[in-house]
Amino acid sequence: MRRRPAAVTVAGMHLRSTLISLAVAGAGLLAVAPVAGADSIVYLDQGDVWTMNGDGTGRVQLTDGGHWHSPTQADDGTIAAVDGTGPIVVMTKDGRQLRAIQTPSAKSGDGGTFAPRPVSLAFSPDGSKIAYAYVANSCPVASTCGTIQRSTFYTEASGPDATPIARWGNDYGVDDPEWVTNSRVLTTGGFGSLINFDDLDDGADYSHQQWFDWGEDVSDAEISRDGKKLATTLSYGSNLSLGFFAVEGDVTAGMPPAAKYACRMEPFGKAYADPSWSPDSSSVAYATEDGIWQLRFNRLEPNAYDYPGGLGCETDGDERLVVPGGSQPDWGPADPATSRYLPPAGGGTPNGGGTPNGGGAGNPGGGAKGGPAGGSGLTVTVGGAARQRFAGVLKATCAVSAAGRCRGVAKVKVGRRTYTSKAATVKVKAGKRATLKLRFSATAKTAIRKALRTKRLKARVTVTSGGQTSTRTVTLTR
Repeated sequence: MRRRPAAVTVAGMHLRSTLISLAVAGAGLLAVAPVAGADSIVYLDQGDVWTMNGDGTGRVQLTDGGHWHSPTQADDGTIAAVDGTGPIVVMTKDGRQLRAIQTPSAKSGDGGTFAPRPVSLAFSPDGSKIAYAYVANSCPVASTCGTIQRSTFYTEASGPDATPIARWGNDYGVDDPEWVTNSRVLTTGGFGSLINFDDLDDGADYSHQQWFDWGEDVSDAEISRDGKKLATTLSYGSNLSLGFFAVEGDVTAGMPPAAKYACRMEPFGKAYADPSWSPDSSSVAYATEDGIWQLRFNRLEPNAYDYPGGLGCETDGDERLVVPGGSQPDWGPADPATSRYLPPAGGGTPNGGGTPNGGGAGNPGGGAKGGPAGGSGLTVTVGGAARQRFAGVLKATCAVSAAGRCRGVAKVKVGRRTYTSKAATVKVKAGKRATLKLRFSATAKTAIRKALRTKRLKARVTVTSGGQTSTRTVTLTR
């Protein structure tokens, strides 16, 4: 039986480790070296893609609509994410949508067919390729239902259609791809293929090679850029944890020795997911049910209880909750956007299309009605959280392509009656976003909160500026 190392408290959680000071050092692994102080995290919040500095400051919302997932970034800051069930949308680091990539249906390992619903995106460091996965419940004829089918695929990032699967093959049984180099990917899967390397080849199916097998289920594995550390979730359900391993040998080619256990997070069962290493390999961002956290290591080595002479982990202070409610962080070396892209006056992007399909203002959550045909050429967009706890005030953001003033109002229908907030106005600079606070009367607040006990309600937010109008729907919670 594996001996359990002592528990060490870290900001309400624990790392199972042995603590002795030792600095961690290592050469860069991936093709683009990180620039000191210049790094960013793309992440998900309320179903939209956001970007921020690596320290959690300077948050900028990049999408609207609340139906996005799987954000990822290349080393130059180019972002990809999935819009609903598809397509994959590629955008600049400030949210200007460049193109959509339609992925095909594909065969699953049980003889069935995956619907084209990509998840778990990963941009290659050089931005040339995107790895994605399909995951589905399996229920083939004459078999027991309830198993999970998964496969990993690859496409060039140029679109508009994904690279044919035959180019790099269907990697059955594994998902959660993470790039190690521009041609090697780390994947995780079920029994017999828990942690694997997949080298892009001439299209052979099921071609990954198992790296090592830890005695628990693993997923979301990622190797640090210096090639010395591995983070991965361990186990599942009430035993779910986040584990850290020391890596030896060259992970860029061949088969390095099995990584060695260093420490793990406690308490178990906190929905640990999506660990992502900082460009300098010293820190990790990860998600739990509470949001996105960061933890910095002074040392991460094999643990003494499992490997005699090993030292385990030491952290540089407590972990930090960086984004309450956030999820799916992806940490990269590029500077984040300082503001969200807004189409130029007259609407549309410089190449003539706002969304990848050529329409709107580049945000599924709402755009200006009218546009150039309306006469002013002004673009106004309305954003904000797609789901908000209702306490009598709703918050919405307004952005315009020319400096001006935004006026907003919200309406909530309860039965046959519609409650309207007090109108709010705010000055806004060109290309910037300003917040509107839409307040309801005491009577409206009481009626809406009472209704929320038994039903779901939505608010319709309308923002106007310079004769242009944009709307957004917000789901209310109690």
